[in-house]
Amino acid sequence: MIFDTIEAQRQIVEVAGRQTRSIRRGTERRSRALAATDRQHVETIDDANEDDFSDLAPLSVEEWS
Repeated sequence: MIFDTIEAQRQIVEVAGRQTRSIRRGTERRSRALAATDRQHVETIDDANEDDFSDLAPLSVEEWS
């Protein structure tokens, strides 16, 4: 009876581990798939007009000689 209980507990742990792994992998696959589709639909906007940045002071690490 004790050995049957221990074996049943081991099976419960094994099944739970498989389910957890499966759910975790599915979640990862889904998030990667969604991230891949989001990247395809992102439009780049080139609004880097140099006039907008002409009044910025240079940083102390910038050396323009």
